[in-house]
Amino acid sequence: MKIKKIFVLLFIIILISCSKADGIVKNPENAIIGKWKAIKLGNVVLQLGLSLPITYNFTKQGTFTSSLVAGGIKKIYTGRFKLNSSANPVEIITELSNGRIFHGIIEFINRNKFKMVLFDKKVLPIAQTFGNEDIQIYKRMD
Repeated sequence: MKIKKIFVLLFIIILISCSKADGIVKNPENAIIGKWKAIKLGNVVLQLGLSLPITYNFTKQGTFTSSLVAGGIKKIYTGRFKLNSSANPVEIITELSNGRIFHGIIEFINRNKFKMVLFDKKVLPIAQTFGNEDIQIYKRMD
């Protein structure tokens, strides 16, 4: 009976360990590929007149499409993106097809959710930390 309890306890510990390992993102360049929807916007983004819904579709080719609402008007942007995973936190740079550059930092909470701080390079300096008031949170759609 005692051995049976030990096996049950061991099984539970292994199960918990495996579920936590599933959430670890070791390769942000691959993890970002797909469709994402914002579930929270930071104050700076809100002050710029943006509102939900905001979506991104990142491709393996390093391109993206973004749909957002600015000043009550839906807009769609396309461009290229790049991640620098050797930086801590991981840096993200997006360049719109019109040449406008945004930069920031990104951290995967798990494979289905990430937090990001992304600003226009001409307006604000790159963020080095995740301030709670500036964080944008995205959830995987696909």
